[in-house]
Amino acid sequence: MRDIPPFDEDTVETPSVAVAGLRSAVAGADAVLIATPEYNGSIPGTLKNALDWGSRPGATNAFRGQPVAVIGASPGAFGGVWAHEETRKILGIMGARVVGAGFSLGKASDRLAAPDNELLGQMQEVVETLVSEATARTQTA
Repeated sequence: MRDIPPFDEDTVETPSVAVAGLRSAVAGADAVLIATPEYNGSIPGTLKNALDWGSRPGATNAFRGQPVAVIGASPGAFGGVWAHEETRKILGIMGARVVGAGFSLGKASDRLAAPDNELLGQMQEVVETLVSEATARTQTA
């Protein structure tokens, strides 16, 4: 992510090597799992920048039709819910197939110190939903 330059609409047709690599990785994936923290009630700038690059060109962007799930954890009580909702909104606008409700884990240091079956089940459900969507996509392609 550090190598991806700030988004510049004027260079969309001639992307940097890092941007081309991002687009290629997403296009070649069966599905995408995004894990993001929350900064100041929103998504990190580096993630937004990468999504902006990934959203171009609009009609044929690498995320279009791609199954994507969003997860994350935070030390706070809300678990990054606002960041995850904004990420899901952006992905939907880009044309990605945002799957499931995602997963936000609040008070992560406490919960991850001794994960219980409920927590493991919630995480497994997100992954299984993403795999199911990816499988369905490859079967219809």
